[in-house]
Amino acid sequence: KANRNANATDWQQQILDALGDVDLSEIGIKITGHSDINSFIDEARKGYKAANEAIKELKPILIKAGIDFTDGEEITAVPLSLKGNDIALQAIDEYNKKIQATKAIKDALKAQGIDLDVDPNKNQRTSQKDEFAESLKQRLDVLKKAYSEYKKELATMSKDAALERIKDAGIFDELFTGKYAIGDFGDYKKVLEKLLADAEASLEGLSEKDKNFKGRHDLVISLRTLLNLEIPRDETKEAFEKAKSEIDNLVKGYTDKWNFHKQLFSMLFDPHTHYNLLGHAIKTYHFIHQPRCGNALWHTINSR
Repeated sequence: KANRNANATDWQQQILDALGDVDLSEIGIKITGHSDINSFIDEARKGYKAANEAIKELKPILIKAGIDFTDGEEITAVPLSLKGNDIALQAIDEYNKKIQATKAIKDALKAQGIDLDVDPNKNQRTSQKDEFAESLKQRLDVLKKAYSEYKKELATMSKDAALERIKDAGIFDELFTGKYAIGDFGDYKKVLEKLLADAEASLEGLSEKDKNFKGRHDLVISLRTLLNLEIPRDETKEAFEKAKSEIDNLVKGYTDKWNFHKQLFSMLFDPHTHYNLLGHAIKTYHFIHQPRCGNALWHTINSR
């Protein structure tokens, strides 16, 4: 088979054989490089969980595009209306690759007696979902996906053209309506701030023991992280220029003071300058107190 590896251990080869031609790098899993199967299983669980989260984020986008699909199955029928719609086709391709990889690793490990859908570290009792946190998270997921596509389009077209491309895709319609609507992607940061304000407000009065606390707290952390990463470059540049100007002024002030003290030091300790200054001082003193000044000293200074 295509995945056969002469350096693989027995358990690695069994998994490679079960996978066939499926590429697990799509979901961030590597088989080689593990000293034992347990470390591989830990990595597989993380990759499997992350891939399923990504699949979950793609579903509302695909639904908006009018695509019929069955959970856990690859999309084989693409509506004619989506032909030439690069964004929608890209979402379908990403979805299919992740579905294929997650199914393959799940089946391969199931043959080893490992169920990736069962987390051994958690109580398996299901709890009621927090609808508020889920709705905000879904909105955030769609917003991030749309913004990511928007930035890609900016590489080849203007802001207005890129925005129209996103709108015409037909899979991000919800972003332009409702409480968190955006007029254009210049509003991206403002919408993130609105989502964060509502998420933070929802935590008020909740204790850490509340069943909804962790989900909402995690959402707040995600939004704060995004806001720190997505500061517009022009704002960063303006802040840098302001700081640079303040530093330049401060350095100039210290430089001027240094030059003054340097000049003063030279005047006081240069022998010629020091002698002239002393001579002028004595002449002035003699003019004021001539009777008290010795004639010899006066003539000595005055003759120079």
